[in-house]
Amino acid sequence: MRPSWETRRPVVQIHSPLSSFCDGAAMASVIGIDLAGSEKRDTGVTVIRNRKIVQTGIAHTDDDIIALVKSHTARLAAIDAPLTLPKGRKGIYDSSGPHFRECDIKLREMKIRFFPVTLGPMRMLTARGVRLAKLLAEEFKCRCIEVYPGACYDLLGVPRRDYAAICGAIRALGYAMPRRVYTRDEIDSIMCAIVGDLEMGGNAFAISGGDGCIYVPLHCTSKQI
Repeated sequence: MRPSWETRRPVVQIHSPLSSFCDGAAMASVIGIDLAGSEKRDTGVTVIRNRKIVQTGIAHTDDDIIALVKSHTARLAAIDAPLTLPKGRKGIYDSSGPHFRECDIKLREMKIRFFPVTLGPMRMLTARGVRLAKLLAEEFKCRCIEVYPGACYDLLGVPRRDYAAICGAIRALGYAMPRRVYTRDEIDSIMCAIVGDLEMGGNAFAISGGDGCIYVPLHCTSKQI
């Protein structure tokens, strides 16, 4: 769903990850990926290095994302997509298996809204997330974690569609945002990267179960985990 701010924001130039990101950064980085289910749709990507937001923009293909990870020597990729299947489910298209993971059930108990991994378009997103995470881990030694910006916003006490409040929460976490207008995909990728960066420093919390976990900032203001 399109965020409310997109109806009033000016047109902005979308950054190409191959031209804007792949500059051969020498230092290890964290990559935030607001993954789309289809390569035809926008995937938000953000690079954080030394607790600074280096770049934010849009990718489309898996090759775009892989080039970004390679260029920035990413040690960790924080991906907004399910990276595991419910325990006992044979495959994403297995209609007879469980629909919820243990971490999903915990989200539901915390009254955090989400779509189950087996629901309609989520199947395509889950399949892409699982495939991409496996590739990044095995081929590029990049650790991949699952994050969910919607849960982060809820736990930080900011409305999911309030652009100004989300930007304020990002700054309150200690990350300065370069001054420009961001799309929803870009904003969510920034939060993904922040959670990944916090996890690298031991400041993220895993909502976990036997079949997966979702990372959020450790210090949350509105709900107790």
